Amino acid sequence: MSEVFDLIFNLGINLFQGVTFVLFCNMFLTPKFKKTTNTIICSAIITVLFLTITLINHFFKAADIIELIAFLLIMLPFSITCHKSKLYLRILMPVLTFAIFICVAMVYTTIISVIFNKNIQQVVDDSAVYRYLYVVIANLTYGFILYYIFRIYRNRINLRNSTDIIICFVIPFLTLLIAVLTTSVIADVDTSDDNKICLSII
Repeated sequence: MSEVFDLIFNLGINLFQGVTFVLFCNMFLTPKFKKTTNTIICSAIITVLFLTITLINHFFKAADIIELIAFLLIMLPFSITCHKSKLYLRILMPVLTFAIFICVAMVYTTIISVIFNKNIQQVVDDSAVYRYLYVVIANLTYGFILYYIFRIYRNRINLRNSTDIIICFVIPFLTLLIAVLTTSVIADVDTSDDNKICLSII
């Protein structure tokens, strides 16, 4: 029964991620085609992403790099060829979308790891309550962040503005770097629980 639930849960999350990735890019950017054609293209990309994520998660354990490559190979052509916004936005959106996803996942993996006293690999792999909790909260947070970005910054990003450059490039890069370094330190078994909590807050 638990295996069936785990399978349904994973498929549901994979579908949610595919829909979120595609809809955000499609709503933030300006579609090139008419509504019917655009809907068909988006549905096809969601299906491809769903199948790709599912297969990668099935065949690979530590698959972050593989997922990144597959994601960009699917989303960049979709973003560039199926939209007519400025080119830098069509390139930026898929990259920014995945960077935010990785950052949110790392933050919640770390927090759940500290709270339940589990290592990061267990949080990611185990079919347990703490993993389901981490996945649901991380994906809901991710969806909220994308919604916030869409509401605030759609049609307002201008890379001639230094503030927008910082928002689009510097902050995501620094956030990703801090998340990677923090996760690496917390993964060290010699790191004390107090330090892990402090790093999670950072």
